[in-house]
Amino acid sequence: MVRKILWTDTAKMSLKLIFDYHKKNTNSSVANKIRRQIFNDVKLLRTGLFLSTKEPLLLDFEKEYRYLVSRNYKIIYFVDADNIIISLIFDTRQSPQKLYSIIKKQNI
Repeated sequence: MVRKILWTDTAKMSLKLIFDYHKKNTNSSVANKIRRQIFNDVKLLRTGLFLSTKEPLLLDFEKEYRYLVSRNYKIIYFVDADNIIISLIFDTRQSPQKLYSIIKKQNI
């Protein structure tokens, strides 16, 4: 079954911030490589939905948030009918509590 992948505004913005950070602090080649890797890893979700793990910090939420690791980033997502909703791209070098706060504020 082909699933549609949808990105929340929060996920889009987090990816843009990651790209901008690496473009400023390294170069655009590195920023593009990281962004491409994240997109390629997101595509994997179509083939094996449960190749990832439930996000333990988000078990209190009604939705079953899962994550897939891509380099230093967690791709946080949930499944809604036939759609995979990308909620956030989270830098794992940040405080884990920040992940909880962002998702709670996002209220998806």
